[in-house]
Amino acid sequence: MTRRKHGPAERPPQPNATDATSGAAAPQRLRPWLVAGVCALFVARPLIPSESAAAEGDGLPIVMLWLVLAVVWLLGVLGRPEFRVRFGWIDAAVLGLVALNVLSAVAGAVRGSPRPAVNMLWEWVGLGLGYFLARQFLAAPRERRAAAAVMIALSTGLAGMGLYQYFVELPATRAAYVRDPEATLRDADLDDLADPQQRRAFEDRLNSPEPMATFALTNSLAGFVAPWLVLTAGLGVLGWTTGGREAIQPARRGAPRLECVPTPRFSRWSRAEVQVHSGLILAAVLVAGCLILTMSRSAYLATALGLALIGIWAGRRLWHHWRRLAAAGLVLLALVGVAVATRGVDASVFSQAAKSLGYRLHYWQATIQMIADHPWLGVGPGNFQAEYTRYKLPQAVEEVAEPHNFMLEIGATAGMPAAAMLLLALGAYAWRLFRASLPSDDSSETPSPECPPVASTWALVGGASGVPLAMVLGLLASVSPSLRGLTIALLLAVMILFLLRRWVDQGWLAPLLLGVAVVVLLVNLLAAGGIGFPGVSGTLWLLMALGLNATEPGANTQTPGRAKVWRLARRGGLGMFGVCFLLVVACYATAYHPVLECRAWLRAAKRDPQARESCWRRAARADQLDARPWGLLAGDAFARWQAQGDQAALALFHDYTEAALARGPNESAVWFIAGERYAAIYRATNLPEHLERSLAAYRQAVERYPHNAEYHAALALALRLGGDEMGFRQHAERAFWLGEVSGRGGHPRLNELRKELPRNDSRKM
Repeated sequence: MTRRKHGPAERPPQPNATDATSGAAAPQRLRPWLVAGVCALFVARPLIPSESAAAEGDGLPIVMLWLVLAVVWLLGVLGRPEFRVRFGWIDAAVLGLVALNVLSAVAGAVRGSPRPAVNMLWEWVGLGLGYFLARQFLAAPRERRAAAAVMIALSTGLAGMGLYQYFVELPATRAAYVRDPEATLRDADLDDLADPQQRRAFEDRLNSPEPMATFALTNSLAGFVAPWLVLTAGLGVLGWTTGGREAIQPARRGAPRLECVPTPRFSRWSRAEVQVHSGLILAAVLVAGCLILTMSRSAYLATALGLALIGIWAGRRLWHHWRRLAAAGLVLLALVGVAVATRGVDASVFSQAAKSLGYRLHYWQATIQMIADHPWLGVGPGNFQAEYTRYKLPQAVEEVAEPHNFMLEIGATAGMPAAAMLLLALGAYAWRLFRASLPSDDSSETPSPECPPVASTWALVGGASGVPLAMVLGLLASVSPSLRGLTIALLLAVMILFLLRRWVDQGWLAPLLLGVAVVVLLVNLLAAGGIGFPGVSGTLWLLMALGLNATEPGANTQTPGRAKVWRLARRGGLGMFGVCFLLVVACYATAYHPVLECRAWLRAAKRDPQARESCWRRAARADQLDARPWGLLAGDAFARWQAQGDQAALALFHDYTEAALARGPNESAVWFIAGERYAAIYRATNLPEHLERSLAAYRQAVERYPHNAEYHAALALALRLGGDEMGFRQHAERAFWLGEVSGRGGHPRLNELRKELPRNDSRKM
């Protein structure tokens, strides 16, 4: 593989040749479809819940589509004498980050829970492919603006969905739950309606006033929309044309195909000006309104920082637009006033900031200790929550799924080399933007003329089609997004794309503005976390790809042959095709097919309770890595033994429990449930072997969650059953101390433990 830089003296290819500007050696007839596919997948991913990507594998259909898109691209270049790709050392750092996450996921699947690790392995492959394909196909200026317009439209659609949730959907659901709780729980598709923890979690989410759109957490929604809000505000305040000096329109009729003519900027009240500013204002108002209602302090801070950076960038020129600033300030004050009046925002947003920071300090302390114990490969993507309980501080109140800090998350899940690789990529990206020429900042520079590529229109069409695609793929997800909410999102997105189409054709998007959006997202991720959530982190990789493409030689021109590319021989394209094809087969065999088939059988068990055992068995055979079917089978066998005293059911319970523990060896809750059931069996049968199994399971649960008062109390009671008074008192004292520290001294299991103590001892404890 050799690198080649095209010099100005070389004769550029003919217009009907392969588009070398994009760095993609796909035929022209195929390239628009690839551009549309890239935009559609970037739109569809946030519309499918991403917080359950590890456990449920909801993002696997999107990953398969990324792989298929890569295969289609490489099919188009097979047999061609020259194969060109955009690839620099920053791309190599991103590739290294993805490779280290894949390696860590393999290690995590071996020593931890295999199904979440394998699911996250493919999610990282999908994120890497999305970044790489965006680098290839969103390279021309209008394509970059089209992709940005698509994401602005998506953020507006999600904001509209969030506002609909806040004012219509959530109040209606609360009223329905008051009328008929059981029917509402069935509609929510809960696994066990009698489970008090599931019911409590559903009620907490239902009573939470913050909008979430398609995300499971309101912080995730805020983190997604914040960078696109700042980018929209930057376009509105700084000017969406080429630095406010001139715009570019297509060549005159009869002129050569590659010729473009600069024209004066739009008149103040032209139709194009009105349309674009209407789109920017509508997007900013809706997104800002939804962002305010999320009450996400980290997103507030990140957005304020982004707006401040834009103000510093603009400098004194910003005061020339004082009318825009005054109007924006009045609109913001009006939105805050409406939010306060509707009780969407209250004083707790600021009064509880110190308390929230204290919680995060607990998470970060525990995560740092986790990194110290697993510095090279981490615990594996998808295994953080199971491992976190081992390090959770006694005063911490939550078993978090990620540490609420993207650097700590990468270090804990993939190891410190992966964190260093991420820092290298981000630092090099920042340096590239800093050194990039910014024509919009220097009045002495004039941007090179450009011709509108056909693919920019396809980017808009592909972005709009991403919403219907999410509607279809949502049927395969564990939690389907609201069809009514997606319809609202689609209508708003199409409206914004229509209003911003003149910006796509004749506007300007400075690379530094993309960098500011990256800063906003990273600042939010420093306190909110979520880089392991593909629906949120996909924005980071798209912004980085667009920014790198905008800073390359020839980035502001459509003259072919100006960009730095790698030129591969024919066998290089064949090798990449073979790798991608093998990845498609591997993803289908190890994740996509088993996960979807297992999920189908689990749903069939809910529809037909009489055949649920058979369905659970088939689910376990379909996905050999998932612990859930074995846990359900163990619970069913245990219930049969309790009801009938069936010894065959007891033997099955033991086998099923062993299978579940083998697939979730670091899950403290799985060990605790096994200990509870074996203790119940011992009380009924008085056989020592069941007490031994109960004690072993309790000890494993305590080892994996040493600061859980309930686990220590259960182990203490089991030790008393076995006659170990010293062990009983040791764990009883530990349980009471943990109950006081965590504020859960009134837990039912602790009250049960007090009854087992002598009167004098119970007073002391």
